[in-house]
Amino acid sequence: MTDYMETIRLIGAGLLGIGILTVVLAAVFGTAFGMVGFGTGEEEITPVFDEAVELSIDVDEDDEIFVGVEATRGNALSLDGSGYLEADEPDEWDAGAWSVAAVGIPDPQRADLDGEAYTLLTPASDDSELLVVWDRGEWAAFYETDDGAAVVRLDGEATTTPVVVTFDGDGELALHVDGETNSTTLSPTANSYPDTFRWVGEIDEVRYFDGALTASQIETYQNDPVDPLADADHRARWMFNEDSGETTTGYEGAEDGTLVSASFGAGVAGPDLEHGVDFNASASPLSVTILSGGYLDGAPTAFVTVEGSAPGLVGLLQSARGIGASALGLLVVGLLVAAARTVMDDFER
Repeated sequence: MTDYMETIRLIGAGLLGIGILTVVLAAVFGTAFGMVGFGTGEEEITPVFDEAVELSIDVDEDDEIFVGVEATRGNALSLDGSGYLEADEPDEWDAGAWSVAAVGIPDPQRADLDGEAYTLLTPASDDSELLVVWDRGEWAAFYETDDGAAVVRLDGEATTTPVVVTFDGDGELALHVDGETNSTTLSPTANSYPDTFRWVGEIDEVRYFDGALTASQIETYQNDPVDPLADADHRARWMFNEDSGETTTGYEGAEDGTLVSASFGAGVAGPDLEHGVDFNASASPLSVTILSGGYLDGAPTAFVTVEGSAPGLVGLLQSARGIGASALGLLVVGLLVAAARTVMDDFER
């Protein structure tokens, strides 16, 4: 009887070990890989509208592929007052009519400090200079050129994001904030620039355009600062979509920018893009086609993510989970048999 029970205990211990090990391994790998697929990579592409762009991401031909496309990674430049972005304006950005736009989110912890104006933008050329600042609930644009100078102001809270400054080429400077507009004309009288501090908060989607944006274009931009504005005349754009590093990519003719004591934080997120409306994806060969007329029409870049499920490994994990469950089931049956045998032996005595 002793040898019999020892054998039962050994078998039970083995079954328990197999069951626990296989269930744990299946759970660990299932959690790590989602049991539905593996993140297989991402790529940034230049849209070629209505033409397939092949991706260099490696995927197994047997995988089930999911392709997602975004207009932005949703990052922004994050500044604490000590750093800045160093980037050259496009050549002759202020020749004739022009527009400059940016998303500037002041740090709310600094919002009520008296006497501190924070610099959002400082584009300059050989014969002009623009300064856009935020100062305790007020936005202001100071512009000075050989033809005169102007300053225009608008109220705006720290939660305000899209700011647009336009110049019509005939002397009218306008500031557009939160659906409101104020304008003035150049005057021979020079305007003193205020003493300013470096920006504290986030800056995103800095953009330059030829010509003064129309009211409709400004409304579109303020509602969605990522919108490509396909009908605008683009000169430069910085999106700040990197996760780390000391440079940021310039688009639409802009040079790459250098970051000084700056990092990346949360920025403007683009809308969800639809397969068949904004893009098409093909698994063989792995490619993406950006569709004209969709959201990305006019966009300088697109961010593509690819995930592929691996049916073989998923099946293996599921089989391991089943083996573990079976082993635990056999263990339970074995224990019940052993218990019944013990009871019967005691009864026979």
